[in-house]
Amino acid sequence: MVQIISRADVTAERIVELLRGQQVEAVAQGAAVIVPTTHFDLTITTGDWLIARATWAGELTTADYVRSLVALNAANNSGPIPKFSIDTPANHPGGLVSVLKADEGPLEVSASVVYPLGEGVSENQLRSFLAEVINAGIRLTREFHALYPERSEQVAGETFRIGVAEGAPADRVNAQRVEQWFIAQGVDEAPYDPETGCISLSLDDMPVDVDFADPEVLQVQASMLLPGSPDAQEDIDATAFLHLCNRANLDSLLSSISVIKQHEILGIISHVSIPIRAGLNDSQLDQALNGGVVGATAQMRAVLHRLN
Repeated sequence: MVQIISRADVTAERIVELLRGQQVEAVAQGAAVIVPTTHFDLTITTGDWLIARATWAGELTTADYVRSLVALNAANNSGPIPKFSIDTPANHPGGLVSVLKADEGPLEVSASVVYPLGEGVSENQLRSFLAEVINAGIRLTREFHALYPERSEQVAGETFRIGVAEGAPADRVNAQRVEQWFIAQGVDEAPYDPETGCISLSLDDMPVDVDFADPEVLQVQASMLLPGSPDAQEDIDATAFLHLCNRANLDSLLSSISVIKQHEILGIISHVSIPIRAGLNDSQLDQALNGGVVGATAQMRAVLHRLN
């Protein structure tokens, strides 16, 4: 029988113990776990959600902002996990807007991963989350080493091996469990479409998809193309549009939004993505789908409101 660690017992000290058991150096600082590495630093905080943030070690300034925005938007569109964003360092006295207005100051790029704790998790689920977090840091490093090789440490990074097993059969996330969840919420129909690999529905006139294309990721997304022809959209300031999405990503705990283009028409897609390689129990699935639907649609509406 799988032993469940209650949410209250998923503490910084417990995560440090687990990481050290996997030969990963980590320290607890209050409610946070810090994992320093050669190319990125990890910060993991506990609460209702596990939230991990990998920050690239390379130095950036406001002069790099636009180039980084373009790269981060492309990275956010290339896969559901992690969420990429750019901001001022946490210890900097000024926020992103003030630094950009002054056109001077440090910036940092980060990649984040979230995970629902529900009423409790298994140790295997924790290991799976931590493996995903380290992969996020590695991917962030690769993206920005390619963009700014002169600002990266020219040495090999650490090797991480976190053992993860398949989740319990009852915890496997599939279309049937998600359909049943929507029905329990009062949604009359939430059918799975095998051709698209999605459960698609409309909530308050907002199209929402639960995408099962990646068996290791639960992705709840809302997307919309902007009105108007390609010619009419030429007046849209692309940099300002990317900046708006980056600000929305900094404001959101769970969701990630990015600019897309389909048939030369601009649009936006917001999604909440949860690693599910080790499965989700019922309380975790409930939290993930609630957070996903609310997070993705709210972020979409906020960006659309600012655009209008």
